[in-house]
Amino acid sequence: MVEENRAESRGLPLAPVWNHVVAFRIPFMRLLQSWGYEVHAAAWPAEGRRGELEAAGVQGWDIPFAHSDTGLRSLRVREEDTA
Repeated sequence: MVEENRAESRGLPLAPVWNHVVAFRIPFMRLLQSWGYEVHAAAWPAEGRRGELEAAGVQGWDIPFAHSDTGLRSLRVREEDTA
């Protein structure tokens, strides 16, 4: 029963920049993929290495959020998402 649910499961690791995702999260994402999860990742678009992530079979999403959850840029993103 658990195996059936995994086929429909998705994972979305978040990180401040693509460099962080590639350097520290790819092994974890490969583990999720080996368990049958569909894996995506999201990070700040200004930093590179997204291509390395996608070469590992992970869909990348550019999310313009600030390091601080209370930062002005994060508040603007929240406004755009609720509009």
